[in-house]
Amino acid sequence: MSYGTESTPFFLVGCVRSGTTLLRDILRMHPRLEGAEESHFFRWSDPFATPRYTALYKNNGDLKESRRLDQITEEEFFSIFTSAQNRKELQDAYCKLYLAKQRNPSGRWFDKTPQNIYGLFLLKEAYPEATFVHIHRNPLNVAASLRKGVVMPSMTLTAAINYWNDSYIMMRDFSKLYPESVYTIPYLQLTTYPQQTLSGLLHHVHEDPDKLTIPEGYVYAERNAYTKSLLPSEQQYIQTACANGMHALGYV
Repeated sequence: MSYGTESTPFFLVGCVRSGTTLLRDILRMHPRLEGAEESHFFRWSDPFATPRYTALYKNNGDLKESRRLDQITEEEFFSIFTSAQNRKELQDAYCKLYLAKQRNPSGRWFDKTPQNIYGLFLLKEAYPEATFVHIHRNPLNVAASLRKGVVMPSMTLTAAINYWNDSYIMMRDFSKLYPESVYTIPYLQLTTYPQQTLSGLLHHVHEDPDKLTIPEGYVYAERNAYTKSLLPSEQQYIQTACANGMHALGYV
């Protein structure tokens, strides 16, 4: 397949605070690619159009803010929402409108919602040819970031551990069934070799790597902030709780 002809979307998933935002923002620099704010369309366990699912999109302030950033009005969104019959129809219609708002109607959309990892099997059913880009990061750094609460509310170490373990388990089992659908990027690799890492991903999803240039200084190396923010006993707690995943992903 030649570059620039693929229209199948791809999905960025993983544990929160693992670099999905950085990865999305870099991919947005490619002239063919457009990634909206987090949708969460496939995250929730409530079936589409049920009262609780609908209420989330009517009342959740973060989701409203995402639509504002995407330049999609509430009237436009709920016109799409009420016309859709399922999650896929909602996702497709939203992203088609988003492409138009970006003045790139012939572009290719992708989705970055790390918590959509909870809906991997629903996504696979809806988009059987899609690539699922799994970015993972050392749980010690994830936990340090979550407790600090820069982007998300501050969380306990126990909550951070469960965020990380849930994501690891979901992707581990999904990858066993659909290894050809998963493309894995370690956060350390992304921050150490950003241009090389993104070139590999773009080639994998049939987009021209030469059309993406990452500005110098845009990506900062992983700093292992946990060494200063977590006590040795806290580090041990995380390492013990996440031992299986850390071993499997090469963190120990």
